[in-house]
Amino acid sequence: MSLYLLNVFYTPFCTLASGTVFGDHYSQASEAVCFDCHGTHNILPPDDPRSTIYPANLQHTCQQCHADATIRFPEAWLSHYIPSREETPLLYLINTIYQFLLIPGVVGGFLVYISLDARKRRSIKNKKRRQAIAQAEEELNEELGSDYDFHQEG
Repeated sequence: MSLYLLNVFYTPFCTLASGTVFGDHYSQASEAVCFDCHGTHNILPPDDPRSTIYPANLQHTCQQCHADATIRFPEAWLSHYIPSREETPLLYLINTIYQFLLIPGVVGGFLVYISLDARKRRSIKNKKRRQAIAQAEEELNEELGSDYDFHQEG
């Protein structure tokens, strides 16, 4: 897998927080992941009769983890299902809130916070610089006298 750098994504994805790994020979997890249904090295388009997710093969694929799965079992799974207002109004509402309010609100809030913080830090830095210049000019005025022109050449 390192040939295609897939191990960078595959290994962390397959490792749970508890340290167990799920997949073909580690079936300790309670959730299905992509390769449980789609396979690992035999991924084919859904319309290919050899595919594990081809409609005629889907029940057999589900029965690898759920021995009592019937022909209607795959219909209950909603992971690739896009919720609609007519079919599942509550799920559609929650999805819409996440997509258009919560996520943009959080990201937008962070961007506003970061820009305000950067502006404040720049303001403080400029204020300190102006104070240092003013203090240096005062000290030079005391040493050289008030008639000395700081901006004259030579």
